[in-house]
Parts: sequence; structure tokens; C-alpha cells
Amino acid sequence: MRILNLRPLDRPPSARGTQPLARFDLEAAPGLVLFGMLLSRDASGADRVFAAMNESGRPAASLDPGARATVIAMVRRQMQDVRNDKRAA
Repeated sequence: MRILNLRPLDRPPSARGTQPLARFDLEAAPGLVLFGMLLSRDASGADRVFAAMNESGRPAASLDPGARATVIAMVRRQMQDVRNDKRAA
């Protein structure tokens, strides 16, 4: 699995307390890319991953709890690397 095209977001939390943190594409396996994934933090402080919505308004993909935890850790690590690169520049 790889995180592609990470786009950190700088948006305030919504009225419900959910804060979008980043958009990214997820290469789940060689040749299989899920575009437009979202990492957000809910009001309790937990990080959540969401797939883009399809034309019917339903998530285009679903991840099991283990895959979600792996993806969250990968995105958070890459976001930290981006922050570190900006500080070094």
C-alpha cells in the first residue's frame, strides 16, 4: 500500500467538530488506486478515513479496521514528513 498525491488541508473544524486534515490517493495494490480519499479528525479527536463518494452518494470504497489503521498511520507519517520538509526549506 502507498499514499499518493497527499494534499494537506488547512480548514477549521465544522460546526459538528469534524476537521478535514488531508486528501490523498491510495494505491491499495499495484494497479489499484483509490482517488480522493479523506483523512479527518472527529470531535472526540479520533482520526477517520473516508473514500470519495460515488454518483449515488455512497462511499466508493470501504476499508476494514486494520487497513484503516494502517492508512491513517501512513498518511499521518507522510504529513509529518511534509511539515518537516517545509521547516527545512
